[in-house]
Amino acid sequence: MRKSLHSLWLIAILLMLLPTSALAHTGVKTSSPAKGDVVTTPLTQLELTFNTVIEPLSSLIVTNEAGEEVPVTVEIGKDSMKGVLEQPLVSGTYTVKWRIIGEDGHNVDGDYTFKVERQAEETPMAPSEPTASAVGETGAAAPDQEAAASGQTNAAEGSNVSTPTPDEQPQAAVDNRDADTAVTQQAESGADETSGGTINGTTIMWVIFGVLLLGGFVFGVVRIASKS
Repeated sequence: MRKSLHSLWLIAILLMLLPTSALAHTGVKTSSPAKGDVVTTPLTQLELTFNTVIEPLSSLIVTNEAGEEVPVTVEIGKDSMKGVLEQPLVSGTYTVKWRIIGEDGHNVDGDYTFKVERQAEETPMAPSEPTASAVGETGAAAPDQEAAASGQTNAAEGSNVSTPTPDEQPQAAVDNRDADTAVTQQAESGADETSGGTINGTTIMWVIFGVLLLGGFVFGVVRIASKS
């Protein structure tokens, strides 16, 4: 009877230890970056691989030195977890907190830290000296610019010469009025001459008509007189 009781107690203890033993062996198999790593290149994603199959409800959180959570998109695989960062991490110490749900349904969590030491931005290079071709192009462009400037100056001088001064404008207006008056008078004179020519021609026609009429009358009178 005592042996049976001892056997039952031993079996119960073993059953209680089995989940604990399995839980102790469940964890991170590999990670990138790994615990304690110092990253000097732009880091845009993290990846953890576990030694068991994990469920989709597993999670991953990344925090900085101030405890602020860094935005990360988590992608769950069969036995791995990937965290895609929205932008590369700046220099500092970061903590990765993970929590997985194993195939047996048990929750397992853990964390580790790593550092990011980004190199300072390179000093901008001084501008290089212009090449011979650039100098040649600049020298060729200079005469063209001078010619264009000279042309603009000549155009400005021409416009200044052709534009009358305020003192000359009244005299020019008077000359224009005189020219208009002369043209008008010539037009009126031509119209008068045309009108006079028309009147003289009409008078001559009436004279000829009167002579013919008078000659016909005289001819008629003479003919009548001869018959009688």
